[in-house]
Amino acid sequence: MGISTNMPVKGTGDKAFQKEAVRTAHRVAPNASSTAQGANSGHSLASGEIFLFVFELLINSMEIRQNTVVTMAGQLQTNAAIQKKLNAENAAISFAQVPDGPNVGQATINRIQDENEEKTKDRQDIQNELITERQSAQVQMTNTNTNVNFAEQDASEDTGWLKTLNTVFKVIDQITQSP
Repeated sequence: MGISTNMPVKGTGDKAFQKEAVRTAHRVAPNASSTAQGANSGHSLASGEIFLFVFELLINSMEIRQNTVVTMAGQLQTNAAIQKKLNAENAAISFAQVPDGPNVGQATINRIQDENEEKTKDRQDIQNELITERQSAQVQMTNTNTNVNFAEQDASEDTGWLKTLNTVFKVIDQITQSP
């Protein structure tokens, strides 16, 4: 798992900041990997490795939050498609009419009334499904908005952490570079 400096992650400023953060980490520890492999093998981590590890964790957590919101948006699209289908079914139901003329018997009238009662029941079932789907969509939309707000807040906090770490490692870089 490596770091991609081309990831469009909202809330981290921009790609230039991400690239600068990676460059700083590589200057501090030019042989640093993008994961904590040193920790897994029993070696201590260099400051650049720590920075890269934290950077990668924050970016991955942002991606997970964004993927959650994308999944929720997909669920909303599915819900919208279901509602569209139900509306089409509802619109396709047409009531039978008693034909004009003197030869219409009571049996024909009763049959048409029975058909129309069935169609009324079908329409009511569809209306109930639509109400359920609309309520579900409202809940999903609220949850999606909540997750977007959390993701934006977390991204802002993550950006603060990254900027702080970037500053710390720039100072470390300057200290290790000076004679």
